[in-house]
Amino acid sequence: MRTQTHRRWNLARLLSDMELAGHETAQSQADLLGRIVTPRKLVRMMFQAPISTDMARALEHAFRKPRGWMDQRHATDDPLDATTPERPADMGSQSTG
Repeated sequence: MRTQTHRRWNLARLLSDMELAGHETAQSQADLLGRIVTPRKLVRMMFQAPISTDMARALEHAFRKPRGWMDQRHATDDPLDATTPERPADMGSQSTG
């Protein structure tokens, strides 16, 4: 279960980066990813569907992240921060320095 949580947080980070780059819709994001995922699947993974190991590795490859990056917590840049019910609010306020 922990791995899915990390994958979901990291997917949110990647989608946020894409949004900042001007790819604001799931269709635009799926197109940018070279159709490794449909827009519908992208949205479902963000909110409920499990993110498979194969999909995690494909996303890492597409974003030039090291293998296993999707499965790790990246504390300083969690896009969901304290707003996620699964995450205690005090974890979002930890100092990075």
